[in-house]
Amino acid sequence: MLPVTLLQCRHLFQLQNSIVDYVASHDFRRATQSGCLRILDVGAGPAVASIGLTDMIDRTQGTSVSETTDGRESVHMTHILNDTSPVCLETGKRMLTAFLHDKEASNTGVLGHRILTLSTAFPGNMCQIRQLASLSGHFDLAILSYVIRPLADDGGLRNLVKTVRTLEPFCKPEGRVLLIQDKFREPLIRQLADMISVQYREQTLTQEIYPPRGSNEKSTYTYFDCLFSPRQAMRNRYELAA
Repeated sequence: MLPVTLLQCRHLFQLQNSIVDYVASHDFRRATQSGCLRILDVGAGPAVASIGLTDMIDRTQGTSVSETTDGRESVHMTHILNDTSPVCLETGKRMLTAFLHDKEASNTGVLGHRILTLSTAFPGNMCQIRQLASLSGHFDLAILSYVIRPLADDGGLRNLVKTVRTLEPFCKPEGRVLLIQDKFREPLIRQLADMISVQYREQTLTQEIYPPRGSNEKSTYTYFDCLFSPRQAMRNRYELAA
């Protein structure tokens, strides 16, 4: 069972729904050919997004060239968790470690992991991110979860665009950048997507809840995401400049 509470499930399902096509893609296969996967999780909170991604990879056959003892292919993961809350970072690291250890003990598709934490607020930690990308390898997936609005509030929309563009070169060409934001920020994510020449999506999910009284409840909610390949974003900008 995933080590998350009911309040965290919505975020986990959002992440999994947003990247399911990427995990099934040829680009993702290429990204894990070496048996390694590197994730940057900005706005990590208690590492719910990283746990959701790990769960998807564990349930997916044929993600890399390494194999477990029973012949199943495996992937070694490096997680970089970024949050300004020490409590969230410590909780996230503990939950993710426990989840990964459980998968390793079960001899499933995830073998070996490394968890690093960054407590400096993004994008003020860009120098650290650059160093990590240089030393450990570029990122296969950079996730910015519910940080678009505070970033825009602090530095404005143009500074937010510059921040996303600065992050792109630290991602692999076959990797992805994922932005997730709640349904109330549609104008903001639409403007951001227009300025970096990528598409945004309105996503709708239905969550079934089983409260203590035993009756089933369904909750339908909407959120927005923007998932794009760094190479595509850069190509679009070059074409616009020309």
